[in-house]
Amino acid sequence: RWHYDDIVVEPEPLQRPHPPLWMAAGSPDSIRRAAREGYCLLLDQLAQIDQIGRRIALFRAECEKAGRTYHANLVATARPLQMTHTEAERAEMYAARKRVVGTIGDLARDKLPDRIEDDTAPLWGTPDEVIARLKTYEAMGYDEFSIWLDSHMGFEQKRRSLQLFIDQVLPAFQ
Repeated sequence: RWHYDDIVVEPEPLQRPHPPLWMAAGSPDSIRRAAREGYCLLLDQLAQIDQIGRRIALFRAECEKAGRTYHANLVATARPLQMTHTEAERAEMYAARKRVVGTIGDLARDKLPDRIEDDTAPLWGTPDEVIARLKTYEAMGYDEFSIWLDSHMGFEQKRRSLQLFIDQVLPAFQ
């Protein structure tokens, strides 16, 4: 919404007229606005899979109304990643995550079930569980994620989670 003359941007963007612009949105009105005004859609990190599906469907429909061609890389979300091997690891990970989310406030805490279920948004669990969760997203036509390793995890735990993801999850999508 601003215009400047005689400025230099380095390195020069490859995309023309500019790189994609992203809008964080979750409410129906904000999702409609993102579609109508030509933004890519950035969804929140706490939404359940069914919420993500409804939001993508709304965005897709609004893109079509606005004359935009929808494709999966117009939508992205962030998801925490923590791979586990055992039920004890899972229980420990979940308790730590619930403490972290609890510090955000009641709204976020209320979105977290008492246990990790198949319809929860985080990429938590065994490689097979994470693959199944990602396949659910893929079936909705969604495949753009920003993955982070939770700050409550130690270095070795982060390294192991990332290595499991690379070795056992990514091959299921190549």
